[in-house]
Amino acid sequence: MNDFIPVEKIRLYHVTSTGEHLETLKAFLTRGISIHLLDQEKNKGFYMWTTEKLAFEHAEFLGILEKVKGHEMLVCVSTVLNPESWTLDPEVHGKLIVQFLWDNWNFFLQLPESTIELEIGFLSPSESIKDEKAGYLRIAEDMLISHELIDIRRDAPHGVDTREGRFIGKIYTAMKKKFPKACMIFEKEIFDKNAKEPGLGVKYTGDAPLLIEKILVQVNGNWIDGKTLF
Repeated sequence: MNDFIPVEKIRLYHVTSTGEHLETLKAFLTRGISIHLLDQEKNKGFYMWTTEKLAFEHAEFLGILEKVKGHEMLVCVSTVLNPESWTLDPEVHGKLIVQFLWDNWNFFLQLPESTIELEIGFLSPSESIKDEKAGYLRIAEDMLISHELIDIRRDAPHGVDTREGRFIGKIYTAMKKKFPKACMIFEKEIFDKNAKEPGLGVKYTGDAPLLIEKILVQVNGNWIDGKTLF
């Protein structure tokens, strides 16, 4: 039995559009949710939220609701948050991941040198610094002829910004590949806590499609069952 799989299922939500000809709605209903839909493969994940409110706020932040093709659509699945198939959204929970990096700096230093692509260069663990006094992680980016240090504050009151979130997300993905057990224990603790106190953004990276529990579609100002449109 896998020790990391929680028993209790929780509901997760995602807001998108049906597609101009209802093609996305039909794909979800017939094939479930997978990372290959909605061009999510480039991000190698499908983002979902523990409340409808958070799902709508995220869609609004990304401008999805302003460029809807077809109809606005709310998707709901009921699943277990298994760290082998789910991971934290680094842009939303970057502060937690920064703390994980801080607490596991010895693991970070074991990441391969100049092979993990960041923004314009490659991660250099050997040139990176954990500044205990200042409370910063100074992550070194190797740009062939020089190194740039990106300072990430450990206890930033508002967490990390979008750029920093993408940056540490790439580092955390590498950490999860090299040290899967440590990362899974870390994520399970967060999943267990937030399943009871909803406020979580997660990314599905599993291979098996997620089966839909319900899909609501907004038509003429009313929310209706998406199945009724076929």
